[in-house]
Amino acid sequence: MLATLAEDHDLAIIAPLTPTYLPANVRHRPNILDLAILKGVVLSLNSIETVHCLGSDHLPVLLKLGSSTGENPNIATKTIIDWKRVSTALEEVDTPNLNVIPDDIVSNNDIDTAIGALTKHIRSVVKRCQRKVPANSDRRGLPADVRELIRAKTQPCAARASHSNIGSRAQALQREVKARVRAKMITGAT
Repeated sequence: MLATLAEDHDLAIIAPLTPTYLPANVRHRPNILDLAILKGVVLSLNSIETVHCLGSDHLPVLLKLGSSTGENPNIATKTIIDWKRVSTALEEVDTPNLNVIPDDIVSNNDIDTAIGALTKHIRSVVKRCQRKVPANSDRRGLPADVRELIRAKTQPCAARASHSNIGSRAQALQREVKARVRAKMITGAT
């Protein structure tokens, strides 16, 4: 629904790659709650990052915009593809690319035409469903031991473990992550 709205009104919807909500209850999964909706913005998007100030279960998002004169060569990007959206788009059979395929394929030329049309259709769908995002990790500013703690904490949350000992282990890891990040922020600020 949001994708349709964005297409209809020429909006750019930008979301971070990492969750912005980390629930304390291990039965709930981390999720992305924050996104940016851009329309007619003259500045180019440099990055959208989740800021790991673990004072709460909701992490703030930092949207960095830059000059529209060209891409910043210092920021590496990667292309990600929304495969669910690709799958939905490929289910549509009444498209101009597919309408050139003959109903009865009787010659090698018809086979080549059908293959070309199908290939063109798949390429155009994948291109519509991809976007460039910063290649660097949102957690690049955190020390390796804190990143490892975050990884260890999110594993039981993602598994939706129902055992209370796993939940208490996740809470203990959460407290340790908070303490380490606060210590890093204090030592980094001085």
